[in-house]
Amino acid sequence: MDLDKTQAILDNSYETRMNIPVIGLFMIVSTLLLFVYSDTLIYLINDWTQWQNGEYAHGFVVIVVAIVMVWGRRESLQQINIRPNFLGIFFVLSFSLSWMIGILLGIRVVESLSFFLMIPSIIFALSGWQFVTRLWFPLAFLLVAFPVWELFLPHLQSLAASISHLFLKISGTTVLREDAYLIVPAGKFLVAEGCSGLRYLLAAMTFGGFFIYLEHLTKWRAAAFFGIVVFAAILANALRITAVIIAGNMTEMQHPWVHDHLMLGWYIFAGMLLPVFWIGNRLGDAEEKVKKEVIAGKVDFINKKSASYSALIPVLLIALIAGPSLKNILLSRAKASVNTDLQLSTPTGQGNWKPLLESNSARRNIEPKYEGADHIADQVYSDRNSQARLFIALYQQQKQDKELINVHNYFFNEEQWQAISSVIFTPDNSGHQLLEVQLINNYGEEKVIWYWYRIAGKTTTKPIVTKLFDLYGMIIDKNSSSAIMMSVDQTEGIEQARSHLASFYSSIIKQVNENLDTVNQN
Repeated sequence: MDLDKTQAILDNSYETRMNIPVIGLFMIVSTLLLFVYSDTLIYLINDWTQWQNGEYAHGFVVIVVAIVMVWGRRESLQQINIRPNFLGIFFVLSFSLSWMIGILLGIRVVESLSFFLMIPSIIFALSGWQFVTRLWFPLAFLLVAFPVWELFLPHLQSLAASISHLFLKISGTTVLREDAYLIVPAGKFLVAEGCSGLRYLLAAMTFGGFFIYLEHLTKWRAAAFFGIVVFAAILANALRITAVIIAGNMTEMQHPWVHDHLMLGWYIFAGMLLPVFWIGNRLGDAEEKVKKEVIAGKVDFINKKSASYSALIPVLLIALIAGPSLKNILLSRAKASVNTDLQLSTPTGQGNWKPLLESNSARRNIEPKYEGADHIADQVYSDRNSQARLFIALYQQQKQDKELINVHNYFFNEEQWQAISSVIFTPDNSGHQLLEVQLINNYGEEKVIWYWYRIAGKTTTKPIVTKLFDLYGMIIDKNSSSAIMMSVDQTEGIEQARSHLASFYSSIIKQVNENLDTVNQN
């Protein structure tokens, strides 16, 4: 039996094609998605319109290119039997709930990734597995526009510092590396997160993905080319850092590149892409790839029974609005429990530890910062032999950019103080874990701090666990969370400093916990 006869037989058994009613269902569900998840949509559009300094200014370009990719596959998609699948609803519900968790806890990566994954999940629910797999490349390419790549920032930062350090040594430049710092005779360079090369990497992935589509590269050739593109972007960023450091070292930090090296990076990046795309062109085999796609799009040998739209659509809509509905319920309850008249008090002191009225050395220089905190308590105490500082930042209700765990919040100013050691321990008879950090500044002054987080009556030192406790607190209607720090000067050795902190901790911890627990009772 030839191919045309086989197609004719299978056409008779097809249940649904991509027609006007089906397209209408896609449009209705897509509109609901954008409306119900408008918080995330607004956040994405804001990221995509940061034309000057945004990492995701290419977002609209990616959207347009992905639409072009789908349009180019329209003939192939029209040949596929549409089979709605209830399994897709399970994925929609799962990602709707994970979106809720991400937005409640202010974890943008979880929020954005969940929103993105709902798109293929909805397509899967409405059209079946074969349809969504035919769109895997445009959908995967779409992910380049979503702000989820910050997860790789620390790794890219470390990789950029390592490769730049190697290049500097090869060039004969005297260089010493300390974490993200590269130290040369003329000065000290920080390979900050902004120097990680994420912007070049995302641009390379955008160009690379579109090039793969235009050249119709096979899967293995596409994977090889994509790897080359990523490697070239990382290499270009390392060359930029190396060039800036060499120029700064040779001119006693007076070269213009030291202060403005953005355009230099783009010039190097463009130069790196030219040979990369030449390699991609050599890998291309468009005519053969198009022929395979046409043949693959003609025949569908799988004919399983599909779900009914009348049964699937109501359940799909419920799954789609589940996360936003629960989010609104929890936020409304949390807002109702906020006491605007509440004042956070500091302990009056116990034993020999008494509060001091004026600032002194115990408060000097560390400069803890917690943006958006509802209440800040900052008090210095003395026991005649030493002084200790108590700092508490309290959030009655967290929301985006007003949250306990945030990249902009810290217990000490890292530009002035360097952590030389850290250890997690449990004070005697307390049952609470604390994190001890030893600090030293550029003048040789040393301090020791103990800190922890308290959420819904539970304590932890781990940011991830803090986020989970935040969710637990919202569920049981105990929404307040706080960061607590104690510090002393280290002038007589670490053991003496620990002894002072232990004495201070034991004298005030009961009052601190009682004051914080009172917030959840109002």
